[in-house]
Amino acid sequence: MKPTLTVEGKKLEIVAVGVKAEQSDNTQYFYDKEASYYMDDNQKIDFTKAIENTAKQIETLETLNAHLEESEQYLQELKMKIADEVILNSDVPFITEAITNLVKEHHNHNIYIEGLAASIELIKRLECEVPSTE
Repeated sequence: MKPTLTVEGKKLEIVAVGVKAEQSDNTQYFYDKEASYYMDDNQKIDFTKAIENTAKQIETLETLNAHLEESEQYLQELKMKIADEVILNSDVPFITEAITNLVKEHHNHNIYIEGLAASIELIKRLECEVPSTE
């Protein structure tokens, strides 16, 4: 996926970037290696790897973490529903269909939470592997 810049609601592909080092008046220009094949090699870079938006990464992680927290809370609510259902049917010598369904939902939701947590950890590890300019 190519990096884009949104201008007046339209997503436009980034093909050139001008950058200025701190405390410098010189602007250096870089061109996307695929879109600008005619430029000098020292001016071409892979924008898909070079351009990053840490604010977007942080927003994504915060959203995933909030979703994980909500999911874990829902899992606790399922446990309470299972307990309530067991207490309600304590005089029945067999497990009711309602209990069976709640247990299945609990099991499936637990797997979902594990996958979500693994995804968050993967994103965090990938961020650590990208060399920073800071």
